[in-house]
Amino acid sequence: MPRIKTEELPDGTADPIKAHLRSYGSVERYLTSTQDYLPAAFRAQNQQSIQGQDVTRAAHAALMQQLQQQAPAAVSGAALMALIEATRMLPFGVDGLDAILMGGMRETTITELAGESCSGKTQLCLLAAVTTAHRGEHVVYFDTTNAFSAGRARQLCMANYNDTACLGNIMVVACHSIHALLASLDELAAQASSSGPGARPSMIIVDSISALLSPVIGSTQHHQGNVLVAETGRLLRHIADSLKLAVLVTNHVVGSSYGGYGSRAAPGRDSTGAAGQQGGAATGAARLGPGDVNYNFKPALGEQWRGLPHTRLQLSRAPAADSVCATLLASSIKDLGHQAWFSIGETIQDAERPG
Repeated sequence: MPRIKTEELPDGTADPIKAHLRSYGSVERYLTSTQDYLPAAFRAQNQQSIQGQDVTRAAHAALMQQLQQQAPAAVSGAALMALIEATRMLPFGVDGLDAILMGGMRETTITELAGESCSGKTQLCLLAAVTTAHRGEHVVYFDTTNAFSAGRARQLCMANYNDTACLGNIMVVACHSIHALLASLDELAAQASSSGPGARPSMIIVDSISALLSPVIGSTQHHQGNVLVAETGRLLRHIADSLKLAVLVTNHVVGSSYGGYGSRAAPGRDSTGAAGQQGGAATGAARLGPGDVNYNFKPALGEQWRGLPHTRLQLSRAPAADSVCATLLASSIKDLGHQAWFSIGETIQDAERPG
């Protein structure tokens, strides 16, 4: 619960309204002190002095104004649909993948790529960066594991656009701790706010967010690990919304591939991978079909992180197949369970589902 901050007037004296609020210590204590505080705003004049009553009412109004500025405003469904339709899309550059996202990554939102090692997360990050940079827009790439490859980015540029000049629109920042990432994000937000729209980045990529947050979750050396997870998500959401850009992050997964407790197929598919009834999911299957091999896996970082990304894609490689399956696990605008297959070679392109 946020603390109530006190401020000084221009003459150096304490603001009496803020000082009055400060005596409650926190917003929670103020709001729950109905016996003492809220009725005081409406007491009769003979029970309280005019000056004290005015201070109480002004203090209450000041706090309500602060809370209203932080609380989201009510929006109709029609207004939300109009906002979605007006939102700009930033495509990955793979037709099938962009199709299940209804055009690509939406600005003002966070998209997460979750998957095992070597499932193609970094490859898609590089492709997204190259695709956006080729459009003349700026990309900030936070590399947390030294996985960024300038050679691979150049290869994707040549294979897709026969041009490498766009690499100048990609700025790579090495961050090897969560505190370094938070500091860099704060600095980026401050610089972008003071610069013109043309100088602001259109996309921020964090590859990988789990490499920074996993060490602080549950560690005896970091008692505020969950606080750091929440603050990272809050800051990424704030930057995406305030600067009107798309945020792409990668996350690893936890679990196992086959059999055992909790095995299940993808939403809408049975244990062989065939399409099933709408919204159905087979349970207890010891063997999963191609494309469903990762459904025993779940994204890491726990429940604290789970609801922070607006869109989540889980990547998996089918056994004995060179292609990768992307399954839509979370989305605010499209039903879940849709899949897209792509292959990774000199470039990244659509592929057929293995038979």
